[in-house]
Amino acid sequence: MSKNILLLFLSDVKISNGVASIAHYKDIGETKTTNESAVRYLSKIKGMPPNKIFYFASKKVQSTIKNFQEGGKTFTHVEYFENRIASDVDGNIKNVMQPCDFDENADIFQTMEVVIKMASMIQEYIGTLPKNTEVNLHVDMTGGMRHASLMMLVITRLIQYSGIKIGYILYSNFARDREEQFVEESNEIYNLFDLIAGAEEFVRFGSVDAIKSYFANRDIPNVLQNLLDAMNKFAEAIKISRRMEFQKALEGLQSAYKKFSADEKIFSKCKDIQSLDYNLMQQLEVRIAKEYSTLLTCKADDYISIIGWCLEHGYIQQALVLYTESFPYMMIAKHKILSLNPNYDKELADYTAKDGMKREKEFLLINDFDPKKYPDGSNYNNKPIFDAYDDFIRRLQSAIQSIRLNNFKMTTFEKNNSSTHWVGIFNIIQSDYKIYFQLLEELQTLKSNPDLTKDIKTVAEKFPTLYSFWDLIPKNIFKVHVNQRADKIFEALCNAETSDLRIKTNNTLIIHHMIRHGILTLNIDEEKFLPIIDRYFIVKSERNDSVHATRRPKELIGDANSEISYATLLKKYMKDGLNEYAEAIKI
Repeated sequence: MSKNILLLFLSDVKISNGVASIAHYKDIGETKTTNESAVRYLSKIKGMPPNKIFYFASKKVQSTIKNFQEGGKTFTHVEYFENRIASDVDGNIKNVMQPCDFDENADIFQTMEVVIKMASMIQEYIGTLPKNTEVNLHVDMTGGMRHASLMMLVITRLIQYSGIKIGYILYSNFARDREEQFVEESNEIYNLFDLIAGAEEFVRFGSVDAIKSYFANRDIPNVLQNLLDAMNKFAEAIKISRRMEFQKALEGLQSAYKKFSADEKIFSKCKDIQSLDYNLMQQLEVRIAKEYSTLLTCKADDYISIIGWCLEHGYIQQALVLYTESFPYMMIAKHKILSLNPNYDKELADYTAKDGMKREKEFLLINDFDPKKYPDGSNYNNKPIFDAYDDFIRRLQSAIQSIRLNNFKMTTFEKNNSSTHWVGIFNIIQSDYKIYFQLLEELQTLKSNPDLTKDIKTVAEKFPTLYSFWDLIPKNIFKVHVNQRADKIFEALCNAETSDLRIKTNNTLIIHHMIRHGILTLNIDEEKFLPIIDRYFIVKSERNDSVHATRRPKELIGDANSEISYATLLKKYMKDGLNEYAEAIKI
C-alpha cells in the first residue's frame, strides 16, 4: 500500500472583472487556481492522486474572495481551491486537506516555528499509517509568498532526513504570452542538495554513498566515473584502514583526481549533460581539494602526514589502526631505524608465510617474532622476559618499603624466589631499569639526609631521578616539617600505581632484548628510539582496546577533575608520537 502526500503553499485566487483567471495547461486542461495544476499533474499525468494535502494557509486565503461569486455562491480562497480539485484527490476533500496557519506578517522566528509545526504535522500523519506503507512526499513549489519556496525546501529536507521518499518536486511554468502552460518536474534541481550533502559527507565522514546515488544511472564522463570509483575505494579503505589497502586506494585517488583536474578545459563550457555533470562535480571539488590537500599531494606511504590528516579530521580510530600498522613498515622498510640480522631472514620469511592473518613481515617482526635460537646459543621460549618485567616491578616496590625500614639490600634483585628465569635474564632487566636503581640510591641518600628536601630546586639538583617522578608526590609537600618530607616521598612512591613506575612496555623489553643479542640492529640513538617504540606499543594496545586503565600512560589517563576527553588525550598522544618520530629521523 502506498500513500501520496502533497505539500504546498496555497495561493490566493486571482480575480479579473469578477471572474477567476483561467490558464490552460498541457495534458491537464483549464485551471483557475495556482496550485491546481500540481494536483492535477499528479492525478492525471502520474496517476498518483494525493491522499493528503498539507498546505500553508495565510489569513488572506482563509478569507472570502472579494468581488467574486460562482454559481451564485461566495467562497473563501481555500474553499474555491477545494471545489476545483475535489475530483482529483483520493478521498473526501475535507479529509484530504490539512491546513497549517501562517501569518503573512510573521517574523523569522515565527516563520521557523511554523515550518517546524508543518514538519511535525506531516510526521504525525505518517505515524498513523500502517508500518509497511510506502509514503511519497510530493511538493508544489509554485504558490505562496517570496520566501515560500525556502520554507518548502526546509520541510522537505526535514522529512527526507527521517527516511521518507521524496516524490515529485513540481513547479507551474506560467508565462502570460504563452497559450498553453506546463508543469515542470524540478527534481534535478532539488537533487543538487543531495549532491552537495554528499560532498560534505565525503569531506567529513569519508563516505561517498550520497555522491554515488546522485550520479547513478547517468551517462557521466569517464574521468568523473573514475574519480567516483577512486573516491569509493578510498572511502572503503579508510573504514578498514589496512595499510596496503589504504595506500593502494590513496594512490588511485591521487591519480583519478589528477586526471579529473586535467580535463577542465575539455568540459569548460556546458554543451551537453556530460559537461554539466563534470562542472557540477568541479564546483564541489574545490572544497574536497581543500580538505584533502594533504592526501592528494603527499606520497602514498607518507604515514606521518596521512595519520596527521586522520587526526585533524577526527578519524581517531583510523589513525589508531594506521599508526599500529604503518610504524613497523616505517621503522624497518622505509626509514630503516631497525634492521634484522640477515641470518634470521629465512626464519622470519617462514614465520610470515605461516601467519593465518596474512600480516606484513615488518609488523610480525616488531610484534610477534621470536627466533628459535639466539646468536649466543640461548633460547627464551614463551618470552620469559615478560614475567621478569612484572617481577621486577614487585621487587622495586618491595625495595622502596625496605629503604623506609632501613633493611634494604640490592640482593633483593638477585633472588630467584618468584621466577625460574630471573637469574638468567637479570642483566637484561638491570640494564633496562637502570633509572630505577638510580632512584633507589637517591632514596637511600634522602633517608639519611631529609634536609635536602628544603626546596624544589635542591631536590631537582640532588635527586634528578627522584625528581622525574615528582608528579607522584603530594603538591603540598613543602608545607610539612622537613623531617616528615622524606617519609611522605617514600610513601607516595610506594603507593603509586604500577603504571606510574613503568617507562617501558613488555614488548619494548623484547625489542631491547633482541637488539642486545644482535638479532636486531638499531640505527638511531637509543634514547630517541625508546619513546618511539614504547609509545607505539601503547597506541597498539589502545587500538586493540585490551589495555587496562592502570596500564595507560598519564597522558591517556588524564586528570580526574579535567574536562578534557579521552579522545582528545589520545589524539594529542598520537600527534606527539608523530612529531617524536619525525624529529628522530629528521624529516
